[in-house]
Amino acid sequence: MIKTLNAQQFNGDEISITVAGLKLAGRQWGNPEGRPAIALHGWLDNCASFDAMAPQFGNIHLIALDLAGHGFSDFRSPDSSYNIWQDVPEIFSVADQQGWEQFALIGHSRGAIISAIAAGTLPERISKLVLIDTLGPDTVEPEQAPEQLRKATLQRLQPLKTRRYYRSSEQAIASRLAGRLALSEQAATQLATRGLSASEQGFYWHADPRLKHASDIKLGSDHAKAFLQHVQCPTLLCMGADGLRKATSQFTVPLFPLIKKCEEMVLPGGHHLHMEESADAVAKAINYFMA
Repeated sequence: MIKTLNAQQFNGDEISITVAGLKLAGRQWGNPEGRPAIALHGWLDNCASFDAMAPQFGNIHLIALDLAGHGFSDFRSPDSSYNIWQDVPEIFSVADQQGWEQFALIGHSRGAIISAIAAGTLPERISKLVLIDTLGPDTVEPEQAPEQLRKATLQRLQPLKTRRYYRSSEQAIASRLAGRLALSEQAATQLATRGLSASEQGFYWHADPRLKHASDIKLGSDHAKAFLQHVQCPTLLCMGADGLRKATSQFTVPLFPLIKKCEEMVLPGGHHLHMEESADAVAKAINYFMA
């Protein structure tokens, strides 16, 4: 089921899409007759991640989703998990409900990894791929698989950790500024519009706490390479000069050079460059690439 407003031009209109009983929320932008595109945000973010760029897109009809467990979308059922491949069929179901046989994917961080895997799964359906400040999937080799599943199983057997509550929205927003990857106050405030809730106990980030659990199983490096080598569409990789590559060495070795038609550009900014000082530059690059 799809609910939209009958407008000539979408301007961040709320959208609700039901996929296999799971409600996915989001916002849509741009020309309803423009080039179709779906945007996927990063881990513990939400579709407000694209608010700074989306109004600048030209002839594009963009649906920016809150992935399951994030923003205003439903949590996955208690017997499910948040493995990256679970989002893939849901993306194509969203496109099917829009009547889009082909569409572009724009992803940031974890959303970019999901986008690349989707493009490698059904390459004939993805027209263009935009990846923002991301490295390859975080992989696990076969000999590490038992330990990976052990970690996930032990977490499932434990009660969920109590949410952290804050006295004010400002204090909750400040907690995001202290994360591993630098985030500006402006960007954190934007994410709070869809990620922060209030209760009698205080303010809290309402994403599903299980998103912090270990994945049950991760792709091996050969699996990840196979997906990326299967991507057929033109691809744009936008990296922040002070983003993932500079901020951490804990992620896997970059694999995106394996994509056949991938061009890379480095812009000023950190991991959330598309929300901060380089938002205009990233939007301009995407407009040029999508034209």
